[in-house]
Amino acid sequence: MRRCTVLICTTPFYYIDYCLAQTVALQFWLELEKDWKKAWEKYKHFVKRGGTDTFLGLVEGAGLTSPMEDGCIRQIAEYASAWLKEKKA
Repeated sequence: MRRCTVLICTTPFYYIDYCLAQTVALQFWLELEKDWKKAWEKYKHFVKRGGTDTFLGLVEGAGLTSPMEDGCIRQIAEYASAWLKEKKA
């Protein structure tokens, strides 16, 4: 039988928060790949607004997709897969 890791079993919302943050970070990476300067300005605006709005409000305000929205993770995964293949070649 597989044991549950301490973090997931004792503080699941803490773990979920990390997953949401990682998904947003990866979206910023996609933005950086397209237009570094614009993405950096978006990121600074996003961080500056921290603590003033809900998570979804911050994500929407930055022009990103909610990690809970259908297709969000797929978009990141598809881009990351293509990026890795390109770097491997």
